[in-house]
Amino acid sequence: MAMKCRQMKLSPALLGGIFFGIGLAGLLFLGWGELRLGFLLLVYCLVIIGSRLDQIAGLLESIDRKLTAAGPVRSMAPPDADHSPPESQTPP
Repeated sequence: MAMKCRQMKLSPALLGGIFFGIGLAGLLFLGWGELRLGFLLLVYCLVIIGSRLDQIAGLLESIDRKLTAAGPVRSMAPPDADHSPPESQTPP
């Protein structure tokens, strides 16, 4: 039995707002310095990259499903075609 994982799909703008709020609260109320804010920025970049990679993987998966549903790909060459160059292009 296959399990499907439900993931929250958050837009990058919403994630940016969340991380900005965390950074602002840390700066104003918790006394965070440059090092902790830099680490928060690093975590933000990793989360955004992971989110984009997840979107790309989902897009590739949907394309793969469409290609699988379309059936096998047929060759464009005629069945009696030999793959040799035309006689006018053969070297002497």
